[in-house]
Amino acid sequence: MVNYKSMPEPEKIRHLKKQAESAARFIKQHKYVCLVTHNDSDGLTSAAIMIQAFKREGMTYFHKIFPKLDAGLVSVLSSSFPEDFLMVFCDIGSGQSEFLSVLPNPIVILDHHVPVGKSPAKVVVNPITVGLEGSYMISGAGVSYLTARAMNPENADLSSLAVAGMIGDRQLMVAANAEILEEAKEIGVVTARRGLKIGDGNLFDVLMRTTEPYLDITGKPDEISAFLAGLNLDENKNIHDLTDEEMDRLCKAVLEKLEPLNSPDATEAAAGDVYYLKNQLVENVFDLAGILDSCNKDEDFEMAIALCLGDETVVDKMFEVYRTIQETLVNNLAVILPTAQTLENVSYIYGKDLHSAGNISTTYIRYVNPQKPFVCLNENDGVIRISARGTRLLIREGLDLSIAIKQAAESVGGSGGGHNIASGGLLPPGAETVENFMTKLNEIIGSQLSTDSEKSKQNGQPPVLMSGSIRFIDDTDIEKAEKSSEKLIQSLAPDNLYGMETAVYEGYAEVHMTSEKIGSLLATADDLLMNADGAVRVKKASQKPPESASSKSRNDKE
Repeated sequence: MVNYKSMPEPEKIRHLKKQAESAARFIKQHKYVCLVTHNDSDGLTSAAIMIQAFKREGMTYFHKIFPKLDAGLVSVLSSSFPEDFLMVFCDIGSGQSEFLSVLPNPIVILDHHVPVGKSPAKVVVNPITVGLEGSYMISGAGVSYLTARAMNPENADLSSLAVAGMIGDRQLMVAANAEILEEAKEIGVVTARRGLKIGDGNLFDVLMRTTEPYLDITGKPDEISAFLAGLNLDENKNIHDLTDEEMDRLCKAVLEKLEPLNSPDATEAAAGDVYYLKNQLVENVFDLAGILDSCNKDEDFEMAIALCLGDETVVDKMFEVYRTIQETLVNNLAVILPTAQTLENVSYIYGKDLHSAGNISTTYIRYVNPQKPFVCLNENDGVIRISARGTRLLIREGLDLSIAIKQAAESVGGSGGGHNIASGGLLPPGAETVENFMTKLNEIIGSQLSTDSEKSKQNGQPPVLMSGSIRFIDDTDIEKAEKSSEKLIQSLAPDNLYGMETAVYEGYAEVHMTSEKIGSLLATADDLLMNADGAVRVKKASQKPPESASSKSRNDKE
């Protein structure tokens, strides 16, 4: 068996691409296809990518969009399509092997979620099987894109949709995601600009309705006007038309508002690269991802696919749905967030017929209390739907929501799973179920986050701290090196967590880390090194270099 865990990241990506090539060959052997995808932005972009690839191959296809897979839905698929139809599952299917095994059809799974059980698929493309992390290194759309790209090199233009899927899935632009992004930039279908990570529109309207970032002025017209006036910014100016200096001013003010949270995830989500998809009808990636995530009924999903495939007739309607959802969400958050309850190791909200539980969870963990995992429990249609979120800091400390949610849900007769940082599931209805589930979840998360040092403290022993440093050395002259090092430190600011210190010296920058857990220390170092290759480009909003300037960086781990 291949030991992927110890393999260098580029090798892992190469193996993932080989999986995609195998899937591409198998898919092209079939004439008829049923495509099944998840119903979020990552799943919808996955669907659009594969539909376009099928069309270009002259294949006959049907597509189904589901929020989840269960025995009933799989039974419907089995009775609806002949056995010679290929079943392709995108952004879904890895955790439902038991259900899919009843299908007589050949199966291909293109997914990035944690695999559960022995898959009945003829071919599986999943980053986790080659040692890559599916929660932030590549999305479902990225996996679908690699497969489509392997089917035909001309499908490289679909990389813009893959980028939209990554953003919608709140992934990092590292590892396989970074490779796909660079390819999209190279062929001109994606461009980038540093700024606030929000959609286009006049400043006042955008700040009124956006929940990323969710600020103390969000949804408050008088406070938004005063905020923009204090920055000497025209509230009626489109954010896309801001000069670099104006955008810099806006970003700095927003980041200052977020600083008291001490939330790297919030900082990273608020400001950075804004991607423009030059071959899509909706160019701002945050607008497109937001539109896709605002879909909540079959009609919306069909229009979403049509939008990604270039149907201009649905653009206005899709924006209308999106704006309505945004306004409703902002109004609901003001009422719902204060109702959160906090246990020792986790916070949660339980309600009935809540709107957009996923957004509630993301908003709370990023902009209200990032110190503990958060769970939104939404009871409707006779079940309780779980939406759980963590942070990268909590993951480094041992949190794994995919395991915690699965175990806690099963303890009360439900089901669950997903990623270590974001998971979901279903529970039987009722307040008693919620109480028992949260008690068990609190216990599991407490066990995950406990450290050997904490146990030592309980025994009266001092904590054991481990430390390490990473030094980034610039090869250019001292003057340029200082500037590059400063940009590097600024770009790593979102990762400057507890137990981390950064410093700039003549010709190099250094990050020093301490932790009570060796796993946390290694995970932190790994994360920093993955982001370091693009460090000089990051934070241009706060210090933009001259057009002629260039720098070459390398890193040296000590």
